[in-house]
Amino acid sequence: LTDLGKILSTLPMSPQIAKSLVMACILGCLDPILTLTSLLSQRTIFVSTLDRQAQADSAKMKLSCGYPSDHKTLLNAFNEWDSLQNGKDKEFAWRNFLSHSQLLKAKETRKQFRQLLSDASLVGNNKLVNNRHSTDWSVVKACLLAGLYPNVVRLDTTKKRTNMYDSSLGSVKVHPSSVLSKQINYVQFEQRWGMYSEKVRTVGGIFLYDFSQISPLAILLFSPQMKKIDSIHDILGFDHGDVDETESNSNNETLRLIKEIIRAKGGEIGLAKLSRLLNQAHPRFRSEMQCGIQQFLELHNFKVDKRSGARMVYSQEAGAYSNKEQSFPYFLSTCNWIYFGCKDLETIKLIQESKLILDRILESKVDLSNQRGMEIPEKAQQQFVDVLCLMLQKDSKYDDAKEAETTEFA
Repeated sequence: LTDLGKILSTLPMSPQIAKSLVMACILGCLDPILTLTSLLSQRTIFVSTLDRQAQADSAKMKLSCGYPSDHKTLLNAFNEWDSLQNGKDKEFAWRNFLSHSQLLKAKETRKQFRQLLSDASLVGNNKLVNNRHSTDWSVVKACLLAGLYPNVVRLDTTKKRTNMYDSSLGSVKVHPSSVLSKQINYVQFEQRWGMYSEKVRTVGGIFLYDFSQISPLAILLFSPQMKKIDSIHDILGFDHGDVDETESNSNNETLRLIKEIIRAKGGEIGLAKLSRLLNQAHPRFRSEMQCGIQQFLELHNFKVDKRSGARMVYSQEAGAYSNKEQSFPYFLSTCNWIYFGCKDLETIKLIQESKLILDRILESKVDLSNQRGMEIPEKAQQQFVDVLCLMLQKDSKYDDAKEAETTEFA
């Protein structure tokens, strides 16, 4: 077992919930993660009524407080209910179409989770230390992602709508019960990525429950893909032979991006649509091609056919892409990296060093007797975590000062 696995094995709860709680203990946002994990481990607290559905939707939107996030809505609803006493909590639940019994159950589960963490010596009694980053929503979401990964989707926004893509299932949608269901095409998302609690397949498609947008830095920090850094291809999970190395670097990026889009779309895509997606992710690609997009595609082993009045693009090597249900070993690919706007190995190494220090902090929690000599002073741990949380706040937009500071701690 890994050090994280050893910790998780001592907690009698699902690994996903336990993982989020362990990271919350390390990053100092325990209370909100205790609340969210207790709520996500049971039936929804929201009551659906056919005759008053509009009022119920309106109440849920108010509880979201303007955040395009189902998880934030859950957290707000519980916190407001929990702050009331003398029967006002029950009245609040009734007025906002919440299940009072489910809220009580979540509160009891929350206490049990807190006790289990204490029994495992993962958390102390200093509430200030346990919750020093609890008001930072970007850090809370990162801890939640640690347990939810790989439940991640990509957001592709056009002028008229926002499309969501799962790495193995292709196009997906938020569930109609989501606070985003009626405004998904009008929200100005700050990130190109989202996480969700669970998905369900219906006749109308694949729907996601409990959706929130997430920073790409959080995905890189808490995904298991980044292991050993030999090259950018190793980190992103691409075969070195995937693209002809004699091509220019800009062409390599564009070709990988095209292949990723075709794969996400199940093996083929309209030429006009592909052009729009490429412009969003890699706006300089036309000048780098030095020719028209159709000519570029045909020169690099893509086929363009006209079907029903529309020109469709597919790779002549794309037999493996034709099955939308196929599972792929990596979700982070070159196209994802282009979307992040980060192409230098120095930043990748900085993120990798941060992951290694998180692993060492986990080791110190497992190796309480310090038999392996891996102890990190408590003050140094807190300093590192504070800088890491600041990086998450900036949504992976590093400035030189913060890079230098984090490298020093590493």
